[in-house]
Amino acid sequence: MERLFGVLLKVSRILSYIGGAALTFMMLITVADVVLRAGGRPILGVYEIVALSLAIVIGFTIPKVSLDRGHVYMEVVLDRLSERNKAILNSLTRILCVLLFAMVGYNLS
Repeated sequence: MERLFGVLLKVSRILSYIGGAALTFMMLITVADVVLRAGGRPILGVYEIVALSLAIVIGFTIPKVSLDRGHVYMEVVLDRLSERNKAILNSLTRILCVLLFAMVGYNLS
């Protein structure tokens, strides 16, 4: 099981780097479009390119964020809950995320 988890960590790290590169690309192409638009020669299709890059950024960085538990929590609410209720809320959140991504994956095919 630890070997599988190690592979999962490596794959999520690689996907995270790809997502970071896509985010950098989005930034650069947006800046280039703004500069070229001021000169009267905008980049055609930049809106679609940025939208597709955003899909890559979101899809490729979610595994790393999930493994790092880097989600933004509502600490005000969670601090007032008991450990049992925190565990229940965490479980419900994970189940909802699994269902959401299953629906997204189903609709992508």
